[in-house]
Amino acid sequence: MKFVSAKAKHVGFDSFGQLLSLLCIVHCALMPWVLLSLPAATPFMESGHPVLFVCVLATCLLALVPGSRQHRRWGAWPWALTGIALLAAAMLFFHEEPLHEMLVSSGGALCMLMAHHKNRQHLKHCSCCRKPQKKPAEYTP
Repeated sequence: MKFVSAKAKHVGFDSFGQLLSLLCIVHCALMPWVLLSLPAATPFMESGHPVLFVCVLATCLLALVPGSRQHRRWGAWPWALTGIALLAAAMLFFHEEPLHEMLVSSGGALCMLMAHHKNRQHLKHCSCCRKPQKKPAEYTP
């Protein structure tokens, strides 16, 4: 029977969450340039934010809830809650102000990046997540 550590189970969601966070930052950085060059693309670009927010929220919960239960450390949660709050605020309150939306969304994405990083670090240093060591065979004459 193959042993699958808790670390291996949750690292995939943390990696995906970090990827989403990086894509969000790139999106925020490039979008003003795209909209300046293609103003007709504005409705298509803005309609994806609720879908992306749901993906970020789901990934966060799938990584942090089981991870926190496993390693019993809660240091990633303040980062995650701050990130979710900033992303929600950017989507709900700053959608009419592109510069503010970009700054608040980027801050939220950085917080989410840090939350997933913290969760991975906690899993890495968790003694309950490591493979059990094989005991050396005892010599019996």
